Amino acid sequence: MSLRPRRPFRKPFKGPPKAGAPVPKPAAQAQPAPLAKCAKCQADLDGGATFCGQCGAPVRVGIKPKRTMVEVRRNLQKGRNLRTIRSGANTLLLLAALNIAGGFIVYLVFKDKCDKLLQMDTAAVREMIAAEGGNLADFERGIWAARHFGALCFAEYGLPGLIFLGLYAWARVSPLPATVAGLITYITVMVAGLAINPASLLSPVGWVIRLAILGALGSAIQSASAERRIREKELARKQAEELAKRRAALAQGEAEPEVAEESPG
Repeated sequence: MSLRPRRPFRKPFKGPPKAGAPVPKPAAQAQPAPLAKCAKCQADLDGGATFCGQCGAPVRVGIKPKRTMVEVRRNLQKGRNLRTIRSGANTLLLLAALNIAGGFIVYLVFKDKCDKLLQMDTAAVREMIAAEGGNLADFERGIWAARHFGALCFAEYGLPGLIFLGLYAWARVSPLPATVAGLITYITVMVAGLAINPASLLSPVGWVIRLAILGALGSAIQSASAERRIREKELARKQAEELAKRRAALAQGEAEPEVAEESPG
């Protein structure tokens, strides 16, 4: 038995590559990884750094920073405010749909009756009412309303519906002023309707609907006002932080030339 050490296995030499044979491509060089940035001051971080060289904030690679309780409460409050504001805008859209649809229904139901009233011999009807001692003024108002029935329907239903529709579109852009204008418009239309038809004051269902609409619009106004105040405070805080950063950068830029002038001496 031979005790000589075995030589390592070597692949046999196959000679130079033949003409036309594909040449293996060299391995692609790895691209340098982009520099990481500090989550606090956005400064470039050195590889393997555990703290930022500018602001001293700790570096946590692959770990999202935890939200503070202030941020969590702010997000919850923002969600509630946005839902309430959206509910107020939807209330304006509902008012627009109810007014426009109600105007069409009233016009279709009472148009034939108005036409029949206008086709009557109004002179004979006046004489009959006067002979019986009836109220001729009510008949005159009925004739006038029948002649201008289409315009009255548009003024009572169509015009408020178009106003509420425009306020809904405005509320999608500027919720607070649009909702305030919608509340004022609804109160005006409600008071006018009660003045025209005082019998509706005795309807409990009508009052439930009116109070629900007033509550939705009032809550939307309150939430929109609170959201505006919070955003103004956040904007003021961001502007103050940017101003402080600019002042710090200016102070650092003014301090560097003094050090450079003192070093040669």
